[in-house]
Amino acid sequence: MKFKCTRAFFNFNTDIIEDVEATDGYYLVLHGDYEDMLKRKQLLRENFPGHKKITNYVGISKQVCAAWERVTGNKAELCYNPFSPDKPHKKLKLISATRLSVEKGGNRMVKLGEALDKLGVDYE
Repeated sequence: MKFKCTRAFFNFNTDIIEDVEATDGYYLVLHGDYEDMLKRKQLLRENFPGHKKITNYVGISKQVCAAWERVTGNKAELCYNPFSPDKPHKKLKLISATRLSVEKGGNRMVKLGEALDKLGVDYE
């Protein structure tokens, strides 16, 4: 089966690359410090990921990019893994130390709650 795409992205394994036709480039995404892996003998130079069709390299950290360039002579573009942390939000805490009666403004408290609900305010 042949695949056609604009850009093809590969990680370590490029086995299917001959079956991919990418009009705007072939990318190898680098997730490790290949210089360190060589030094520790975790990986042999002949087992490095890659292929003659690879046109671009993308590293997930500055260290990965720098090590890749030192070992291969190829520059890698830095692109951190996408991550959007949840922004902490504070819950609005409302306290009224009174009776919820008409003369104490109980009906105004209900209206405030309805207005906050309408605005999507997280409150307690």
